[in-house]
Amino acid sequence: AFDEAVGKAVEFAKKDGNTMVIAIADHGNSGLSIGNANTTKGYDTTPVSAYIDPLKKAKMTLEGATSKLKEDLSNKEEVAALYGLSNLTSEEKAQLTKARYKKEISATLSKLLANRANLGFTTGGHTGEDVFLYSYGLNRPTGHFDNTEIAKHMAKSMNINLNKLTNELFIEAN
Repeated sequence: AFDEAVGKAVEFAKKDGNTMVIAIADHGNSGLSIGNANTTKGYDTTPVSAYIDPLKKAKMTLEGATSKLKEDLSNKEEVAALYGLSNLTSEEKAQLTKARYKKEISATLSKLLANRANLGFTTGGHTGEDVFLYSYGLNRPTGHFDNTEIAKHMAKSMNINLNKLTNELFIEAN
């Protein structure tokens, strides 16, 4: 849905010729690392397919797959297959059986797929690395920016004085 929305915005910008499109995250997530305990020895000779092929088997995102869970959670294995986890081992089945709530099932499925794809995560939350800036159109920003500079760039492009607007809004609020 995000890709489609950005595609529509870029399509509009191409026709309009006076529109800037910016797509950027406010933070990174998870601290993804390529390699895990499965690849500690021989990571330098592990083929790329060992990382990519398990991910290609997913028919849905984690959120999409878990949205298919029945209320009684009786279809965990079918949901796992939607997320690319078919032919579960007995150990994987045991881990999935232990998960009793949707949030636990999501976490378990994520861990199982990461293990199969030889991926590791430093956190389940936000991370502090630089994020990608995608931009298109008139006066689009390119390069490396502090996150606060993006808003300033957009305001300048729209002839908005952020300091003046902030003062006006502050006065109205009080």
